[in-house]
Amino acid sequence: LDDAGPRGDDDARLLSAPDATTGVDGLLALVDALLERWETGGGACYVVDAGDGRGHQVGACLLAFLDADVDGPAALLAAAAPDFGWKPSQKRFVTSIAKSIATHRRLERDRAMVDAGMPKGFL
Repeated sequence: LDDAGPRGDDDARLLSAPDATTGVDGLLALVDALLERWETGGGACYVVDAGDGRGHQVGACLLAFLDADVDGPAALLAAAAPDFGWKPSQKRFVTSIAKSIATHRRLERDRAMVDAGMPKGFL
């Protein structure tokens, strides 16, 4: 990721879109940077004009992070038109991210129940 300037409330930041050479790590780094920006009160505009679906893929992952009710298929549908030509690898990536997020949220809820005194046998 490229940081185009100092971090401030009114400063714009350039986040370079990952391409095929950056793989999963690049996509996750971009999603993480966008989430961090929003969580600290900043805004973001993400634009990709390569025509390969990266923008849709990043958008679908962001939806899965931001909305607990969105699973992989719902994120894919919300991020692009139903007839969008998702690559199988993009579908797998978004679905995998959504499943990982759901698993993490479920684990956090289970830990909270145990911490509140629920016997472990009920989980």
